[in-house]
Formats: sequence, C-alpha cells, structure tokens
Amino acid sequence: MKNIFLFINFLIVIAINLNGQDINEVKSKNSQYLWGEGSGKTLKQADREALSMLIDQIQTQVKSSFEQQFTEQNGKIDEKVKSIVQTYSNATLKNTERLIVSNEPEAKVFRYIKREEIAKIFESRKNKILEFVENANYSTERLQIADALRYYYWAYVLLRSHPDYNSMKRINSNGKTEILSVYLPLQIRNLLSGIKINIVNTKQNEDYVNYTISIKYNNKPVTNFSYSFWDGVNYSYLITAKDGIGIIEFPSKEIVNELMIKAEYAFEGESSIDMELHDAMSAIEDEITFKEAYISVNKDNEIEKTPPNEKVSVFKEVKEKEDYLTIMQKVEKSIQTKNYTSVENSFTSQGFEMFQKLVGYGQAKILVTPIYNLMGYGNTVLCRSLKMSFYFPTNNRKFVEDVVFSFNSDKKIESLTFGLNQNTLQDILTPDKPWSDELKVIIVNFLENYKTAYALKRMDYIEQIFSDDAIIITGSIVKIKNTGEVKYKENKIVRYNIQTKEQYLKNLRFCFNSNEFINLRFNESNIRKSARGEEVYGIQLKQDYFSSNYGDSGYLFLLVDLKDPKEPVIHVRTWQPEKNADGSIYGVQDF
Repeated sequence: MKNIFLFINFLIVIAINLNGQDINEVKSKNSQYLWGEGSGKTLKQADREALSMLIDQIQTQVKSSFEQQFTEQNGKIDEKVKSIVQTYSNATLKNTERLIVSNEPEAKVFRYIKREEIAKIFESRKNKILEFVENANYSTERLQIADALRYYYWAYVLLRSHPDYNSMKRINSNGKTEILSVYLPLQIRNLLSGIKINIVNTKQNEDYVNYTISIKYNNKPVTNFSYSFWDGVNYSYLITAKDGIGIIEFPSKEIVNELMIKAEYAFEGESSIDMELHDAMSAIEDEITFKEAYISVNKDNEIEKTPPNEKVSVFKEVKEKEDYLTIMQKVEKSIQTKNYTSVENSFTSQGFEMFQKLVGYGQAKILVTPIYNLMGYGNTVLCRSLKMSFYFPTNNRKFVEDVVFSFNSDKKIESLTFGLNQNTLQDILTPDKPWSDELKVIIVNFLENYKTAYALKRMDYIEQIFSDDAIIITGSIVKIKNTGEVKYKENKIVRYNIQTKEQYLKNLRFCFNSNEFINLRFNESNIRKSARGEEVYGIQLKQDYFSSNYGDSGYLFLLVDLKDPKEPVIHVRTWQPEKNADGSIYGVQDF
C-alpha cells in the first residue's frame, strides 16, 4: 500500500513538472500565445479567473474590430468589448487549452490559446448567423413573420457581437453578394413596414373592449405574428396571432380611436435555449431598436366584416349540414356564457372531457363569428374551425388557435383538436401529393390530435398511440472540447438519447406537471409511405415548441401506422435540434 501511495505521488509530481514546462514555454512565446492564469479554493473558481484574464487579452486583440460599431464614451468601449467577448465564454472559449497547475483547496489553472487561432474562435458563431439568415428567408416565403423576424433579429444580434461585423457576407440565391450589416436590418425593417393591420370586429364587454384584428404582410394573411399593445400604461403580454387573425382585449369600457401595436422581433424569452445567443442579446440588445415595430391602427379604418376562415376543400359532401351547425351554435353559446354543462348531451363522454380541458386551457374565448367548413371521411364529420384565444396570465402569453370539432355517426362531438396552420394544412392537402383525399384528411386529423394531446396534457391518449416497443430518440446539442483535427470545428456534436416508451412517458409527465402551458406549431411537412406496403407513413415536420419554462425549434419525425384512423400507432418518434450536415433529418429510410 505504501509503495502504491509513493508511486501516485511520484506521478503527480511528474505531471506538475510537465505542466510547469508547458506554462513556461507558453509564457516565453508571448508573440505566439495569449494566456491567463487563476487561483482559488476550487478548480471552478481558479478556472473562472484564468478565463477572465484570457478574455482581457483577447479583448485587447479584437478591440479595433468593434470600435467602428460602438462609439467610445468615457472610455466605455473597453467595457462594451469585454462584455461582447465574454459572450463566447459559454462555448468556444471554454474549449481553449487548460492546464491544472495544482488541485483544490489551493487550485491553480492556466488557460492559453495561439494568437493565430483567435479567428477560428468566431467561426462557429458565423455559421450560426448564416443558418439563422436561411431560416429567416424560408420563414418569410411562407409568411411566418414571427419566425422570420426572430431569426433575422437573432442573426443581427450575433453579427453585432462578431469582429467581422462590417465585412461578413452571404451569397443569395441569385448569386448576388450581400453585406449582412446592411442586409439584416434592412430585412427587418422591410418585414415590419410590410405589415398592415386592420380592425375587423369590435365588441364591447362589461370591463373591456374586444378588438379582432386582421394582420397581413404584402396584402397576404400572415401565418404567424407576435405582438403586444399599449394599454394606456404599459405594453401588454405577448400575443401570438395565427393565419392572419389576432385579438386585443383593451382594458376600457369605451371604444378607443387608435390602437398602438408593437411587433415582437427580439423574442428574448426564447433566446435562453442557446446561452451564446442569450448572452449576446444581454450585451447588445440596448444598441438595437426598430421604430417600424410600432404600428398605429385607426378605428376609422375598421373593416366591417367577419374575417375568412380556413380554406379547406370539402372531400366528401356532408349531408344535413344544418344539424351540425345548430350544435355548434349551442357550443359557442356555452363557451361565451361559461355554462359548459348545457351542451354535455352534444358530446360523447370522451368528447366532453376534452371540451372541459380545452376551455380550461388558459382563459379561453371565442374571437369572431365563425364560418365553418364541414368535411367528411368514413363515418366522421369534421367541423373546421372555431377561432379562439387562450391566455395564460402567469406567463403573460396568449395564443390564437383554430379549434376543430369531430362528430361521430350519431352526430355527437367525440373529439376536439387545435388545427394546423394554413401552410402545413395546404402542404398536406395539395393535389400533387400521391395520396387519396381521404388519407390526406386522416393525416391532418392525426397531426392535429397529436399536437392537441400535448397542449391539453392528454397522457391517456399519448400512452395509447405509442406502441409498447416504440423507438423514441431525442437529440441535444453538446459542446465538445477541441482536439486534433476537429479543433474549433463548430465546437459541438448532437448527442442522441434512445428512450423506452416507459422512460419517455415518465419524462413527459414531469414536463406536463411543471408547465402551465405547452403549445406546438408545425411547419415544413414532408410525408412518405413506408416500403413495407402497409398503411405506414413517415411524417417529417419542423416543430416549434413553446411552454411556460422552455422553448425550442427542431425537427420531428413520426413513423405511424394509420391502418385504423381511429387508433393510429406510432412506432418511431425522433426529434433533433437541427438538420444533419447534408440537410437531411431522420426519415423512413432510417428505419
């Protein structure tokens, strides 16, 4: 035992001596290296001090690159540059070389990096900027204005935190070179300037006035748009509009002549999913404002008409339409009066249970008098769509959703779902897809049930639709230490975790219990039939996930058996935060 102890001490002495040689060599080559050292009771404290010293040296080297962006006032340019460089400490800078000189409780740490490697530190941020720009351009094409503004703004924030702010470029689809420092703010201003808002309905209530607004970009209804409004004292909670329709509940008994709306473009709360971005926003945000975000809506411009509802083709003629519409009028009245039991006979037991969950999902309110679309398949009739708003006061968040009612053969409502947005709906229903009209409706109905199950926290339904041997894969971005040939190459890998159905449901229960709300949005749908020859389909989607304590965007893949439309079975569910290097995501070919 004594010999082992002596041997261990011998190895420690050798390691310290080797470290000492490395440190002295680095310090002697000051023209080649930047370095920092720190001490403390813990390794974490010593490392933080060493990193801070290293950041000071990097700050001095890159300061001149930032001086053109930020006006020096009372010597504060140094403070500003340091705060910007520190935004890299959550990722890239922590992957600089580290030597532990001595261990706790008298810890000492040495950090260093070659001067020629400094430019590579900023490479992963440049890649992220360009990725955000591509996401924004795609979202603009699909009139997802909230998403487009978010990605353009996030790209601009990261650009402002990059030494190449004045020179970073991209090549557009036409082969034209664009300087991002000009391009990004211009795109944001163009988007904001292209937004037109009109009042389409005004309703006075006892304590407030309800304004339904139409939101268009370049004269087309937006797919999504987030905003707040001035209530006379402050700006309101954040409201997310859908398919060109939004809501304002003004806290006054009297109708006002003008509404002031502020378009949301920063999405600061959602930036916390990426600590680099979150830190950059804290360092830069006070430098960026867009006056075009403030939109005045005059009451004199009110459009006296009910906004159009979803444009969905009727695949199967529905007979006795008036019977369904009469039931829907009763449901509307029950929601408005909060007398829910008055329509219990219009539902199946399961349908009424879902109805109670739906009206309990936030402070549920009907927006406008609906124009329903009735569409049938099999023995089911779908009634689309009742536009409603859902407000969550604890988190100051409001969503607008299209509620779809599903009737059984006895003309009773057996389920309710939140409808897909127009882009996703039309992607699936487009005539050039090689599926029957009935199958398209089945897929739409499945996806709407799926997203609604998470919103209404229907564990029973989710447990039912996943097969017992389902493959469930979730991905997360993990920062890695630079070594060998992969040094500074994006500084990240995507780690995939495979869960059993039991593990997934356990985690999901915890998620449901810890969140006031969950809201899913789907885009970029792609559907392929499995080569098995059965009614098994692979569904790829871009998914935006919102909850009271977390938010993210990523790519969802579901391999689902739709042989029995009433009882779909999911065999595979995967989620990944970003596409693979070749632009692909998990699909049918992988399973």
